[in-house]
Amino acid sequence: MLRRLTRTISSMLLVLPQVLAPGLKAQAFKVALRVTEDASGQFGSEFAAALRRLTDVQVVTTDEKPDFVYSIVVLCLPDDCRKANGYAVAISLDRPLTFSKVSSILHTGLWFGRVLSPPERALAWPHEQATDSAATVMLGLLKRYQERVAYSVANWGRDVFRSAIWEDVAQFDRKCLEKLRMERRMIQSYAARDTVTGAALSKRVFDASAGWIC
Repeated sequence: MLRRLTRTISSMLLVLPQVLAPGLKAQAFKVALRVTEDASGQFGSEFAAALRRLTDVQVVTTDEKPDFVYSIVVLCLPDDCRKANGYAVAISLDRPLTFSKVSSILHTGLWFGRVLSPPERALAWPHEQATDSAATVMLGLLKRYQERVAYSVANWGRDVFRSAIWEDVAQFDRKCLEKLRMERRMIQSYAARDTVTGAALSKRVFDASAGWIC
């Protein structure tokens, strides 16, 4: 199964523009924050600070085409936030549908399992452009859709909510972003014809026991 997956990824890379691979390393993950709270903005600022500590994360607005959206609702316990000794917190982490994801799905369906010769790759380019046009149309129709990555509800005491926020972001980093970083390195390895490194990264990326959330 892994061998077949490795061949499939290699085949897909043959029809992708080679300029994509070098750009993957420097690309930051865009994360938007949508916070509803009466706690004087403490949660929004703390989540933003924790995310900015991740060197390849850029905190953006929901209008800036984020890769992920953190939606947080905070209720003070009791209701008067000036006297609150804790908070009820609901956290939703979602992944908006993006052009790259739609395009990747369409490309996979078009070229799955095919190893193209150089003449075939030249002929494939117009089909690539048509596929990208179709992805643009599909994204326009489905742009409001999001993939739920994680959802949690918790009660955090006033004295621990900051450390709880940082742990929540750390878990997002460990269980989601780290997988995406390995995917990028995997693509770069295959693009550079380093199949040994690519195969090793493939095994880790697609390891069902790794506990990835995205």
